[in-house]
Amino acid sequence: MFYKKLENGKYRFYEKFKIGGIQKQVSITLSSKTRVMQAMAKKMLADKIALSKNNVNLISSKATIGEIREQWICFLKKSISENSVESYLSSLKDFFNQFNKYQVNKLTPAQLQAYFTHNNWAFQTIKHKKNVMAQFFKYAVRVGYLKKSPLENVMFAKKSRTTGNTASIQEKYITKDEFRAILDYCNSNSRLDKRHIYLMESLYLTGIRLEEAGAIQTEGDFDLNKKTLKITKAINTKATVANGRKLYSTKTDSSFRTISLSSRSVEIIRWFLENKTDNNFLFANRNGNVIQQSSCWTFVHNVCSKALNDNKQKFNNHILRHSHISLLAEAGLPLKAIMERVGHTQEATTLRIYNHVSFKMRDSIGEKLNELSI
Repeated sequence: MFYKKLENGKYRFYEKFKIGGIQKQVSITLSSKTRVMQAMAKKMLADKIALSKNNVNLISSKATIGEIREQWICFLKKSISENSVESYLSSLKDFFNQFNKYQVNKLTPAQLQAYFTHNNWAFQTIKHKKNVMAQFFKYAVRVGYLKKSPLENVMFAKKSRTTGNTASIQEKYITKDEFRAILDYCNSNSRLDKRHIYLMESLYLTGIRLEEAGAIQTEGDFDLNKKTLKITKAINTKATVANGRKLYSTKTDSSFRTISLSSRSVEIIRWFLENKTDNNFLFANRNGNVIQQSSCWTFVHNVCSKALNDNKQKFNNHILRHSHISLLAEAGLPLKAIMERVGHTQEATTLRIYNHVSFKMRDSIGEKLNELSI
């Protein structure tokens, strides 16, 4: 097996073989060339070669959506985090329920068009389902079940650009003044759980994902003297308590990183160490169990909406991460540095937030323009 780096930063792996004396070659493209990815590429290339040697005509086979789904899940589990796999499957649950027994090569664009059109989903829900479904059919095409994805000929409406939804994009983060108000509200309410308060503050100050925070262990993951934190693994924050301690790889290769900590972040870690309820995991709840997404989301939504007197905004863990990116942009950090800190692979992911920095930064543009002289 050999590989080469592509212009988009990904790597294409190749393997040569012979059938009836004829030299042939198969290839697969993956996001990196780590040992894990090379092992995955070797297995996938071997599968492709086996299919070719056995002369399996997959395009004319009677493979069903359900059968391909099982193979796709195995592939996903080797390439993305457990949380992402669950998100993908949850997004397409109704699709698989409806079309599970359909032969994939008989599924038509018209059927998919009806699937998307006849359901009253929000624009973002449709967009997410479309993106996940595109990955499913991309797998089916790459492996050989289809010549072309039926999704390519499905029409999707574009979201109209209005003052309302433009404002909603700009409001999807919490400013420093707003977060101080949230902390003041929390500290004035003695009935609120300090563990949730400090976890929320930590997510805001570091920009790490909830599943990454849940995987931080009490030894080996941080150096409080150097003020650094290593992000090397994740947990499934939607898992049952019994399965909540299972560790997974980070969401992407870029998510594997070491970040700097503020003095306040160090204080929070020290508090959890002094008040730990679990010997292995840092951010454990009062019962010694690892954090669950549902409880954390509920806490963040409730305290933020009450402290800011805002019942319209959808406050959750993601908004804390987005807010951190906005704070870094406001501080003037380069886009590349921000991407490395938060573990983003694609620039577009960071840019969507980076381009909507705080009002304070936008207001300063006028002042800087006045300083320009010709």
